Amino acid sequence: MSMAGRICLIRSVLSSIPLFFMSLFKLPSGVAEKLVKIQRNFLWGWGADGRKIAWASWNLACKPREFGGLGIIDPKLFNLTLLGKWIWRLGSDEGGLWKEVLISKYGGWRFMGEGGKGRSCSLWRKDLKEVWSSESWGRSFEDSFEWKVGDEKDIYFWKDRWLKGEALKNVFPRLFSISSNKNANLLECGFWSNGRWVWQLAWRRFFFEWENPMADQMSQLLLGAGAAPREVDSWIWKEGGLQTFTVSFAYNLVRKDNEVDASPIFSKLWRSKAVPSALLLAWRVLENELATRINLRRRGVQLESLRCVLCGKEEESCSHLFFGCSFAWRVWSLCYRWIGVLFVSHIEPRFNFDQFRLNIPSESVRTIWDTIWVGVVSEIWSHRNRIIFKGGVVEAFEVFALVQVKVWYWVTTKSRGVAFSFSDWCLEPLVCMRLVS
Repeated sequence: MSMAGRICLIRSVLSSIPLFFMSLFKLPSGVAEKLVKIQRNFLWGWGADGRKIAWASWNLACKPREFGGLGIIDPKLFNLTLLGKWIWRLGSDEGGLWKEVLISKYGGWRFMGEGGKGRSCSLWRKDLKEVWSSESWGRSFEDSFEWKVGDEKDIYFWKDRWLKGEALKNVFPRLFSISSNKNANLLECGFWSNGRWVWQLAWRRFFFEWENPMADQMSQLLLGAGAAPREVDSWIWKEGGLQTFTVSFAYNLVRKDNEVDASPIFSKLWRSKAVPSALLLAWRVLENELATRINLRRRGVQLESLRCVLCGKEEESCSHLFFGCSFAWRVWSLCYRWIGVLFVSHIEPRFNFDQFRLNIPSESVRTIWDTIWVGVVSEIWSHRNRIIFKGGVVEAFEVFALVQVKVWYWVTTKSRGVAFSFSDWCLEPLVCMRLVS
């Protein structure tokens, strides 16, 4: 089975088997580690016994594809987000008997922020408390949402982060200490007058002189903040723009993948029309995670020679094998001549990929160019393996001809309404590319 097939099985089967349990209970750390081990061994060793070479870290494999990963789901973080949905449902206006039971016994969602576990606390409640306080959300789950003020019945004036994303008791601890009603909701802290909301807070004593500036500062913050009587107080999810909790957006949040780290190279690579196995090979080339002789030596594999089997002159690295080797350069030259361009290419894989596609201004045609790049890389690797394992002969024109066949097949099978013959593809490649939408 190819690596692409194994990744498909991991995402569709191995990640789905424990889904029901993960959606209700927190995975024990030992079980989570065992799940990761099973998935990792299947990815790199196809489940075979014995130690296999892991060509990429598990963290890289679990990254989203646009961040340079393989998009495999991390069981620990996915379990966290599935349990987070229960917290969201508990704090939303959704009804249900289960919610009424929790509210009557524990007082609603606020019990999750309370310290202490207690003997009477159920295991499920303990799990939710751990999810609430997990640093994956930030300081707690409360960092991932903000309040939308409605009828002011459910929001605590001092304790909830309803104003500027921070609880007022933390912003003004001195004023909180002299408040006479520390558990007051917003409705108890003001009144309506001529259609306007007027704040009226209760204090245990008069302010000292040095406390007046703090009171004035809080009054400025409260300007414009008030109720919307026709609506209820509700949570708004910060990520994703939908303002409601979704497992996919929550998973991206707890993964903490920075948008700055997202590389457009990988987004463009996965959009090309090559088959998954070829795309994964190209991904390994861009990440320098391919079983070249240099990389095998770095992982402790003893080899008789590190020389490139295609040219026999230099050590076989990813950069040399695909872009610096004289044989590879002949293949690329035939490809450039076929599509009618001529330029000096970079020897580093990522720069080479980006440089190759920038020669065409049209984005739709660039997708075909990306596919050609993947086709050349995959065929050079296949030819290298034929020479090593089957005694093949070094022949650049044969590799180029197979690239033409591969890319034509990929493009015609993955593009709707495209009808051009293989002979047209070989004679007028740019014309054929413009026909692909």
